[in-house]
Amino acid sequence: MKTRPILTPEKPKDTSHIFDTTEPLLRLRDMGDDEFERVVGEWAYSCLKKSEKYSNVALMGNSGDSGRDLVAYIDSNMNK
Repeated sequence: MKTRPILTPEKPKDTSHIFDTTEPLLRLRDMGDDEFERVVGEWAYSCLKKSEKYSNVALMGNSGDSGRDLVAYIDSNMNK
């Protein structure tokens, strides 16, 4: 199974959207599938990395793969 570790987001090069006043739910609705999965992955990573229960979070596959999109691991080897 192909996994991709989620890296800490970098500072945006294009800052034109930083003060975007679009309603957040509308912004999520208008995102493409891949971007939506990336945003959810970054959100989950930022929430779970503070947890003592989980050691890593990984995105699985790509959008439209009808499978698990995000997996949180409790061991550092990414087996459990």
